Amino acid sequence: MLGAPGSVGAQSLQDPTRPPAGERAGGAPAAVPAPAGDWVLSYTLVSGERAVAIINGERVRPGHRVAGARVERILPGEVQLRHDGRLITLRLTPSVKTSPNNK
Repeated sequence: MLGAPGSVGAQSLQDPTRPPAGERAGGAPAAVPAPAGDWVLSYTLVSGERAVAIINGERVRPGHRVAGARVERILPGEVQLRHDGRLITLRLTPSVKTSPNNK
């Protein structure tokens, strides 16, 4: 007896975007890359207690909101956002330069 087309071996397929079992066991949730097009990071400045970033053309600091996400942390060359309970990391592209004060 033949099965329905496409049903053979369907149970053995794994989601390629799912982390390996046990990779995130314990600890804080892992940050995920930002979905393309939602947020664009173009600048970061971290100097002493001062941390500023430009996301989608807006100047933001930790605690600010941009495009539905809350700015959690600004680091040299990257920003962590919280959106829908997920931690999302934005990174500058190699063609974008950071401030000389970034270390």
